Amino acid sequence: MENEQWFVVYTRFNTEKKLQSSLENAGYTTFLPIYTTLRQWSDRKKKVSLPLIRSVIFVKLKQSKLNDLYQFTYVQGILKEHGEPGTVRQQEIDNLAIIAKEWSGEKVKTNKRISLESGDAVKVKRGPFEGVFGELITVKGKHRVVVKLRSMQVEFVIDVPKSAVIKEKSQ
Repeated sequence: MENEQWFVVYTRFNTEKKLQSSLENAGYTTFLPIYTTLRQWSDRKKKVSLPLIRSVIFVKLKQSKLNDLYQFTYVQGILKEHGEPGTVRQQEIDNLAIIAKEWSGEKVKTNKRISLESGDAVKVKRGPFEGVFGELITVKGKHRVVVKLRSMQVEFVIDVPKSAVIKEKSQ
């Protein structure tokens, strides 16, 4: 029995929400990480919702059903790794959901000493990014967590205090 997995589907420019709606109406499970930001025009300010990753939507289905996606107008292609459709782990989907929800980030100063080093695999244990797995890096003396989506070669840098993370086994 073939299991459902998350796949990366490329969309036409600015059609992520339309494709998500079409796929969900057809019964597919989709994920589109969206964040809200304030945009300034000359005469007004407006909150707009934008995709975290442009021209990408995640679809959960069996690999044998991937070609069925090409019947949808806005589908441009499917991410391939070494000639095979690339998959995304559930943990990476969960990380994107947390980042999209709390895109503004949280910066907290702390003097707490914790035995962590750059390159350590960590999990955020509190704050808006709670549950995110990543890699600890040090940039100009500030402690940050880098969240990597290995299959897409995408990285997000989020600011979290060292005291908000715990050391994990490598992912």
